[in-house]
Amino acid sequence: MNTVQKIESSKLHGRRISLYDIKSGRYEWNTQNGSWINRYEYVFINSEGGLTALQITHDGGFRFEVLMNNATFRQLNVDSYDVSPDRNFVLLYASNGNTQRYNRSYYVYDLTSSNVFSLSAKELDTTAPQLQHVLWAPVASNGSSYGGDRTASHQSSSSSSPSGSPGTTSQGIAYVHQGDIYYKPRVQYDLICRITTSGRDGPVLNGVPDWLYSNVLELKGPSLLFSPDGQYLSFLSFNLSSVQEYQYLWYGDGQQYPKIHSLRYPKVHSANPNVTVYVVHLGVLKYIFPKPVNVPGYIRATDSYVGGLSWLSSTELSVTYASRNQSVSHVLLCRAPTFTCVEGYGGYIAMQMLATDSNQVLKCVAAISPIVSFRYYNSFFTERYVLQQDDTERSLIESDLSTKVASLASKNFLLIHSTADCVVHEQHAALLTRSLVNRGIIFRHQMYVDEDHEYRSVSEHLYHTIETYIEENFGNDNQDWTSAFFLSKT
Repeated sequence: MNTVQKIESSKLHGRRISLYDIKSGRYEWNTQNGSWINRYEYVFINSEGGLTALQITHDGGFRFEVLMNNATFRQLNVDSYDVSPDRNFVLLYASNGNTQRYNRSYYVYDLTSSNVFSLSAKELDTTAPQLQHVLWAPVASNGSSYGGDRTASHQSSSSSSPSGSPGTTSQGIAYVHQGDIYYKPRVQYDLICRITTSGRDGPVLNGVPDWLYSNVLELKGPSLLFSPDGQYLSFLSFNLSSVQEYQYLWYGDGQQYPKIHSLRYPKVHSANPNVTVYVVHLGVLKYIFPKPVNVPGYIRATDSYVGGLSWLSSTELSVTYASRNQSVSHVLLCRAPTFTCVEGYGGYIAMQMLATDSNQVLKCVAAISPIVSFRYYNSFFTERYVLQQDDTERSLIESDLSTKVASLASKNFLLIHSTADCVVHEQHAALLTRSLVNRGIIFRHQMYVDEDHEYRSVSEHLYHTIETYIEENFGNDNQDWTSAFFLSKT
């Protein structure tokens, strides 16, 4: 009782926290205003509002270099910035009060000449129209960005460089304006290559997501992406023609009558955006033509979510397709130059996860044509991604699934393979089967005679097999799936 009285009688000093304090951000933490642009250089906004680089020297020390003063930031009302990979330019973002995420004006500051010029979809345009997305091209190992064959483009462009320093860099940049993608092989020159034309005339967005893909966390991801060497540019194209519109009133300021705004918004059991993955080779600027990746027919014929755009190497693009009911996903590997996509080694990953699942998170696994030992897989992939140069034999042994079969005892899995598979040979399944039998482990096994890696002629039977297996573990469609794991192919 005495303690309570003491607390009640104590005096509080200071003032109460007001709603204004909270809304104004008075008690918010200071966010980090800088970023690493390479292994040895950190760029940040200094106390005066300019741009400074903190550089780590070879002897372990550091030094500061002012890249820009605050005059340009204030003049253009800059919200953010992005230093180019070659470190010769700074991309400046200016929203000018526009609250829309994908509509801002962009300027480029030349660190060599201190000149500023705007980005536009038209050559010699200085109006700085609002762009939906901007992306620097990567710099190649020789220190230059990939700009393609200049002999196939305008030669006159080099004479009118806004930076006044022609030939100092070949830093490229890509950006989206009104749903179409544009590419400048040299950001300081006038030449602009228009990559797409479908965004202007119809409900198509190239390189930027629609409402669904930009607001749903699980679908967020890059829609425009250079290959590591900058020779290829991949992008997602969102066709919204089948997506119904949601309409709402916009009253505005001083309008006598409200306007009607509309938004393509997919709802339950209605059409989703039709998403296509394109790749364009930037080698010859005169012949820049987007090419859709070649997706297997059984995926192309289904209503899928598309995402996970990622370059694994300069010639290998990874794309993820998920069924609309989100029960099955396919990770495809698309290789240059044809960009024909095949499924990745999900079966191998699934079996490895099951073998190491000590907490019994996974209830079942269906592995179709899984790699078992990389000793029997193709040389290019194995030598590039699996083998460690200092100990190749050890890396082969550690990655071998057949050496982990003891951990698969009492685990629930379905092994499927075909006898005529020329991608992942039957030898893999035979090796795993022998190891399981030798350990006395009971498992389910399905074999398709004279079928290749795609299972085309038996696809219906294959899917019925998988469906039956899943229903045995989780019940039919009317029951809730509390946990599941399904990965297919290699």
